[in-house]
Amino acid sequence: AGAGGQPQLKFVVKGAKLYDPRKDSSVGGSGSHRYDDTTTYEWSDNAAVVQYNLIRGIRRPDGKLFYGVEGDYDQVRFDDAVAAMNACDEDVALKAGGTEKRYRVGGEIDVSVEVRSAIQAVETSMAGRTYTVSGLWRIFAGVACAPVLAISDIDIMPKEASTVEPKLAYD
Repeated sequence: AGAGGQPQLKFVVKGAKLYDPRKDSSVGGSGSHRYDDTTTYEWSDNAAVVQYNLIRGIRRPDGKLFYGVEGDYDQVRFDDAVAAMNACDEDVALKAGGTEKRYRVGGEIDVSVEVRSAIQAVETSMAGRTYTVSGLWRIFAGVACAPVLAISDIDIMPKEASTVEPKLAYD
């Protein structure tokens, strides 16, 4: 700004500090993060870490729920969540050279909207799926996985001859 004019301010904002269970030695990770202590949290742009926090609940510094589902630790399948977090952090090669993390997320979440909308937005950012079955949340990032079942011709070929006669609607 010129002399006596309005100053032009710019800010660099990283966003909320989040809990990462991979950095919590009390739940099988390695580090000092503790879910009940927001002072141990760190900033993260890992889409699956954001998703995990939306499900567990994003907390204020005093520990009170600010936004999210408020799911318990045992309501989120730990192995799936960690695999999704690791997939998001995986370095992928760029055509122009170098690498970058597979899935990062950034932006604003309007806390006046339903949490499910935020979960769907983050799920899209990691080309994945997040769902709950019988009260158990599962987080998946969109990456290739090992096959769990192989089907060959022998599995679908009939063992004996059969005939099919169509049934008319007015028989």
